[in-house]
Amino acid sequence: MKNRHFLIVAATFMEIEPLIKCSTLLSDSCSYSGVRVITGKFNGDTDNNDYDYDYDKINSLYDKKRAKDNKNFTIIITGVGIINAAHGLTVYLESWIKNHKNSNLEQIESSSKQIKREFQQIEKKRDLIIIQTGIAGFFKGSGLKIGDIAVAASDTYIHTGVGINTAGFGCSDSLKDGDLKRSASERNLSYCYPLNPLPFELVPNCPTSKNGHFVFDKTMIQKLCSIIETGIKQKLKEREETEASSQESKKNNCRVMTGDFITVSTITATPEHADRIFRAFNCPCMESMEGAASAHIAALYNISFLEVRAGSNPVGVRNKEQWNIPLACQRASFAVKSIIENGDLFIESSHDSHNSNKTLNRRGTS
Repeated sequence: MKNRHFLIVAATFMEIEPLIKCSTLLSDSCSYSGVRVITGKFNGDTDNNDYDYDYDKINSLYDKKRAKDNKNFTIIITGVGIINAAHGLTVYLESWIKNHKNSNLEQIESSSKQIKREFQQIEKKRDLIIIQTGIAGFFKGSGLKIGDIAVAASDTYIHTGVGINTAGFGCSDSLKDGDLKRSASERNLSYCYPLNPLPFELVPNCPTSKNGHFVFDKTMIQKLCSIIETGIKQKLKEREETEASSQESKKNNCRVMTGDFITVSTITATPEHADRIFRAFNCPCMESMEGAASAHIAALYNISFLEVRAGSNPVGVRNKEQWNIPLACQRASFAVKSIIENGDLFIESSHDSHNSNKTLNRRGTS
């Protein structure tokens, strides 16, 4: 069995806190620029029936039967946004590569080709899978609800490309009188999305990176969904056996689906904007501020990448009474925990597709 390691990437501590709080921390450090790196192993259950962050209660659910098979993991907390995500992941990977050099490579000069050869030798010893996680806004047209979990089939920087002045898909065909009274951001959204591709690739040999678009490995995604669904069904079954109210049990239902994600630098603030983006980018299911940036870095380093998030609010809805961030954090942490606990099965099934995943990231085709 090959060694394997999961690198969990989250924008904020809050988004991964339920996972951290039910784990034994092995180390907790911070880079000069503020990137927090936490290593740990599981020793409990992320599930909390009330979603009230009663961690004494969570830790009391410790399953001693699993104690002999604790799964180690690393979490990096990057900060919010594409620059923070790209920076944080790069800081960690450069350190990881340096610390896991093969002894006969210690004196090699640092150049891009040499680092690539070096990293390929490292990979023979140890599998590394990056999982971007956290909360996200979900598009109402996707069918998702608050607390539902989605696994990304692809992620796209929607602000990457060449601006255009003609109507985009899902937008009006001509400038109307009333449009001149709208805000600049509304006019730009209506008449510039989707953008034309850049005249150059952001990742070598990845044509779709011209549009900031990254496609992920289908085989690994299917396995990921299966693992999470199995864990969710088991948890809901346990609840049905203990909850007196069937209505309460129904409220805790959780959907797991796969779909396209988008990454933004500007939070979508109105339902109208959300609807335009939904139509312009071929009906994505979730919006975040980091996913495509992390996928971009993973592609540059040729490392397998996956993204799983839980919905905290509908995209475009700013009324926080319609949000549920604690539930989304809980669900995202549960999904990640399920993946890592089944790491052996996941790696075995995905190892053969690892090389195809690299090709997929490079070519950007499914």
